[in-house]
Amino acid sequence: MKTDMLQRLTGLTLMLSICAAGDAATMPKEGGFDFNFCLAGRTSAMPAAGDTVAGSFDLTAGIWSNTPNGAFDGLGSRCVGIWSVVDGAYMDSGYCVTTDSDGDRFLMDFKTGPVRGEQQSTGKWVARGGSGKYAGMIAQAEYKVVQRSVPATEGGFQSCNRNTGTYKLK
Repeated sequence: MKTDMLQRLTGLTLMLSICAAGDAATMPKEGGFDFNFCLAGRTSAMPAAGDTVAGSFDLTAGIWSNTPNGAFDGLGSRCVGIWSVVDGAYMDSGYCVTTDSDGDRFLMDFKTGPVRGEQQSTGKWVARGGSGKYAGMIAQAEYKVVQRSVPATEGGFQSCNRNTGTYKLK
């Protein structure tokens, strides 16, 4: 019984993810986008002195457009990066490889901060290269944290960032 239910749930999840990501192939050649980048990952830290600390992170994310059938809807990302808190200011930077249902990919180069105190966390990213339909793509965006969640694991983090920007495919 449990195995049958698990197989059905796995099949349904696979079907929904394929359907959601299927529109990536019919994306217009250029335009704007507005999507949520919902992520979860793990971090490590290297305390230095007082409040000065640095570390690294590895995360995965799903992209959900805020407009019906919007650009990049249903794509998945894996990101790696570094972060620091120096003189009370948080900063991070790194790279994400974002993949669509066809297996085409592009690289995002991102930077957050500096962010102080209760200030809202914001950043920017640009596309740096890609394969398939994303080869030669020009894209840039700004993002801000719109929702943080309690981490599911120790040393983990979860949040959603709203990304708005423009892209142009070759």
